[in-house]
Amino acid sequence: MVSARPLSTASVTAAAIYRTVEAAKPTLLIDEADTFLGAADELRGILNAGHKKGGQAVRCVGDDAEPRMFAAFAPAAIAAIGTLPGTIQDRSVTLMMRRAIGNERPAGITADTEAAGRVLASRAARWVADNADALGTPPDMPAGATNRRADNWRPLVAIAAAAGGDWPRKASDLATAESGEDGGQGLLAMLLVDVKAIFAEAAFPEPEEARLATHFLVEQLLARDDRPWPEMPGSNKPLTATRLTRMLKPVGAERRQWRVDESNEKAPRVWGFYLADLADAFARYASDPPSESGDVVTGKAESEETPN
Repeated sequence: MVSARPLSTASVTAAAIYRTVEAAKPTLLIDEADTFLGAADELRGILNAGHKKGGQAVRCVGDDAEPRMFAAFAPAAIAAIGTLPGTIQDRSVTLMMRRAIGNERPAGITADTEAAGRVLASRAARWVADNADALGTPPDMPAGATNRRADNWRPLVAIAAAAGGDWPRKASDLATAESGEDGGQGLLAMLLVDVKAIFAEAAFPEPEEARLATHFLVEQLLARDDRPWPEMPGSNKPLTATRLTRMLKPVGAERRQWRVDESNEKAPRVWGFYLADLADAFARYASDPPSESGDVVTGKAESEETPN
C-alpha cells in the first residue's frame, strides 16, 4: 500500500522473480516463505543477488539459448514462521512478530485506510525526491555496524540522517543492536552461540578435557524453544544428531568417540564433541563482542549454513 510498485505473492518461482523485477522494478512482498523458500535453491540465489543495486541473474533464452542478463535488485519484505535460510537471514533487517491478543488486534484494512496509505506513499515519494542528494551520500555508519550488517542498514541510516531530529540516534541504536532470533548471524553462528552456552553451563573443572555427547547437545538445543532447533528452517523438523554433526563440520569441528567409562574397556562408546575442537569456531562466530575485523576467508568448503 505504501511501498513503490508493490507485488504481493505467497508462492513464486525464480524465473517469475527475475523477469518481473526486470520488467516492473517492484517491491516484492513475499508471504508464507517458510512453506517454500527453504527448498528453493534457485529462488534463494535470485533474492541473494538482489540484495545490492546492480545484482543480476544470467539466463539462456530463445531458440538459440542466447545468454541474457536480468536485473535482480529489488526491495523485498519476506514474512515467515520461524527463521529464514541463513543466506537470506543475514541479508535482512529482522522484525520479530507475535500473535496479537485481546485489544492488540489491529483494525481491518478499509477503503479509507487504503486511501490514507496512497497519500502517505505520495508524500514519501516527494520527500525522497526533495532529499535525493542527501540520500545519495553514503552515511557515517555506527562503529558496531560492519560487513553485511552495515550493508543492510546503510539505506535506513541515510534516511534517518536526512530526517534529522532524534532519528539518527534511533537508527544507530537499532543498527548495532541484536536483531531477530539470531542477531543477523545466520543459522550456524546461532548454533555455535548456543553450543558454547551449553558447554559453559556444564562448568567442567578441567576445560581442556571438556566434552559433551552429541545426543546430550541435541537434547539441550531442543529444549530451547525460543530458538529454531525444535523446528528447523526448510524442513520444519527437529534438529537431529546427524544434522548437528553436518552443520559443525564446515568450521572444523569433527565429532569424536570415547568410552563412557574410560577405566572400563568394555564400557559403551559415545560420539560427541570436545570443547578444544570447537574453540576456533567459537572465536570466529560466537565471540562476545563479535569481531569487527571483517570476513575471514578460509580454505574450508562453504555450505548454505556457513555464515558470510
